[in-house]
Amino acid sequence: MGLSNKLVVVEVSDPDNPTIVGQISHTNTLWADIKVYLDRCYVVNDNGGGGMDVVDLSDVDNGNVTLVQRFTGGGLSTSHNVAIDEESGFLYLCGSNLNGGRLIAYDLSNPDAPVFAGQVSGNVGANVHDAQIVTYTSGPYAGRQIAFCANPSVGLDIYDVTIKSSIIRLSRTSYPMRNIPHQCWLSEDRSHLYLGDEGDETSFAISTRTLVFDVSDLENPVLANTFTSGLAAIDHNMYFHNGFIYEANYTTGLRIFQATDPVNPVEVAWFDTYPGNNNSSFNGAWSVYPFFPSGTIIVSDLNRGLFVLRAGDILAPEPSPTIVLPIVATETTLQMTATIAIEGENPPVEYFFKSNGTAGSSDRDWDTDPTYIDTGLSPDIGYVYRVMARDSADPPNETNLSPYAPGRTHAAVPGAPFLSNPTESTLEIEIDPASNPRVTTFAVQCTSTSPADPTWSDMYVNAT
Repeated sequence: MGLSNKLVVVEVSDPDNPTIVGQISHTNTLWADIKVYLDRCYVVNDNGGGGMDVVDLSDVDNGNVTLVQRFTGGGLSTSHNVAIDEESGFLYLCGSNLNGGRLIAYDLSNPDAPVFAGQVSGNVGANVHDAQIVTYTSGPYAGRQIAFCANPSVGLDIYDVTIKSSIIRLSRTSYPMRNIPHQCWLSEDRSHLYLGDEGDETSFAISTRTLVFDVSDLENPVLANTFTSGLAAIDHNMYFHNGFIYEANYTTGLRIFQATDPVNPVEVAWFDTYPGNNNSSFNGAWSVYPFFPSGTIIVSDLNRGLFVLRAGDILAPEPSPTIVLPIVATETTLQMTATIAIEGENPPVEYFFKSNGTAGSSDRDWDTDPTYIDTGLSPDIGYVYRVMARDSADPPNETNLSPYAPGRTHAAVPGAPFLSNPTESTLEIEIDPASNPRVTTFAVQCTSTSPADPTWSDMYVNAT
């Protein structure tokens, strides 16, 4: 963890008892960024000078953290950020005092002694604030090393950095209300990129905004959507892990979004590290690290220090239930059944059925039975229902309501007719209108039971 004047290494294996196991002092700076490759970490600072610290973590389990060197090759003094492509073994400086702040690559074949490998030239690049560099192992870009860069003056730049001596810019993409493109991170399938702008909230008086780019075609990225927590805070660093986006958003702390739909992430959890307010100011959560196999999440807060967190169960049952059609009907009831939602961590699953309130219909409160019978309904009336599910976590995780499912009660069976006023040649057939409010036409069949007269005839009369 970067402090203003030192690197601090904290043991968080027991998340209830984080323990400082080592520290390396450096020149005082407003911020320092840190990345790890193998058993070495690399520490840069934004304005303190002194170059990049290379730190040996090989014996960290025994509490030994040692400085290997302060790397100042080529005149390196400061760098806003540092990024590493662990697959290829190259380190990249972002926003350093060299090369106009453009991306610079170093070979880490010897992790203790980075070797300059190449840089983005002035005619294709711009000052870069932060970057993610990955090596593609499949698809049309297999074998290529690609850098996704948040560049404050231009927007999103994407470079092919495979050949370090000849880095190629594949695309440059701006977007509405661009102010300070700050940091970006890929979805795990590398189909989408999420980018935060550190200045749009204050410059345009909007709520926290994350931009979603479709990067399936690296030469033609497309802004697919934006999403928000609905609060005023400035966004900062974010990462994508196991289908979730973890954002450190200054005064609103950690925000977690589920990205089952990568274009429309949904906020599912949060922890406010700075409860004083949610203003658009530079206080609160600076960065987040969600990649520990244990599930532990750490957040660095400018004002309040290190937070060690666990998200717990933040997944609703899956898949979200729907109502199976057709709904089974009688004159006064509708019976419906939901598709089954599965919950592994906090069973059992409960279902809630919501009606539209028409003509005596009712909701069904939470229950483990996926079948619901709504009773006391009116005949021959259309109704619609929706269903949702939740697990047994505290608080429970709920799915969204399903699409509307239609059902219709059966029409009432006409009341039985009766005979009256018989004569030698006539019978009156009467039907009670009160028991047949929706019937307008009656079919009357007359059959003789006399062997001498076996004929019968139909007569149709309109009710009046």
